[in-house]
Amino acid sequence: MFIFAYISRSHDLNIGEFEADGLYTPIISTQGEQQERQSMASSSPTPSFLGLLAASFAVMLSCWLVKVHRLTFFLSAVSRVQGLGLVCLGLTMLQFNLESSYEPTLLQQ
Repeated sequence: MFIFAYISRSHDLNIGEFEADGLYTPIISTQGEQQERQSMASSSPTPSFLGLLAASFAVMLSCWLVKVHRLTFFLSAVSRVQGLGLVCLGLTMLQFNLESSYEPTLLQQ
């Protein structure tokens, strides 16, 4: 079993805490840390694909409701919606990575 937690010492006992503040991401796994992170990374494309698929269907339904039946309009609208969604997702991930690396960087100085 692999446990990545905040360890505190009390009366010669090591106690693993998962709700203590600290610069860590708590993980409990039967695999190692590398395998756990690989499984998290391999499962992330599915929700992204489903989100893009849902955005495409939303654009398609919007075109049907407005009664626009032009393929070029549909394809340009889908590419704009998906492009905007992917840019927003990328910027959100970038912001999260910068915020999570800020404190450890300050501690190393």
